[in-house]
Amino acid sequence: MVKVTLYERYDKFHVKYYDEVQEGRAHKVRDERRLYKSHLTAKILVDQVDGKCYVRHKKDIKNMEQWKDENDRWWVSEQVSNDVHPGGVIRQQDLSPLPSLNYAKQTERYLADQANRRGNFLRNFEKLRGLDMFAGCGGLSNGIHRSGVAKTCWAVEFSEAGCVTLSKNAPDAKIYNLDANVFLDRAIRLENGEELSPLRDCHGNVIPEPPRKGEVEFIWGGM
Repeated sequence: MVKVTLYERYDKFHVKYYDEVQEGRAHKVRDERRLYKSHLTAKILVDQVDGKCYVRHKKDIKNMEQWKDENDRWWVSEQVSNDVHPGGVIRQQDLSPLPSLNYAKQTERYLADQANRRGNFLRNFEKLRGLDMFAGCGGLSNGIHRSGVAKTCWAVEFSEAGCVTLSKNAPDAKIYNLDANVFLDRAIRLENGEELSPLRDCHGNVIPEPPRKGEVEFIWGGM
């Protein structure tokens, strides 16, 4: 048997989005990684354990966004007040600050080792050369950049206004103000060895050719 401490999701205190709209309320911020400690425990069989997750007190998390980007990561800062029966109906006002949490030394070593390995990887890793299709103003590219995995070297967007903003968000990328079909057809024909007239954008301006085979290492796109 394994004894486990039970936590609940804080989001359960929020009414549904639709009800907020109907009642004219401002939307509450949802965060499925946020928990509260219930003070309840349970004993379960070992073969009932589905997996392992990590719960840390908010004050012990140095980078919340990075913490929540990882799988099986949760956070907590409140608990059911001691004068409230933990097995009853719990309301948001029944919570009080959770002073601290204790962590197993083995878990601390594991998380520290994982953070070190991630840091070493990002410091020594050569970012993948990326192509952003249907790039818009570069929102998806910005997310990719923040991951540290890839950089936008080429971006294709039909909207001229989108390309203006995209050039600000991805200043080092070659931006193609083209229909994506034209861009891909051009790349295929060049790969087949065809002699083609200069490539022009939507305004007739000559622009660089699409990347050749082997140059692009990562392709993403949003619709």
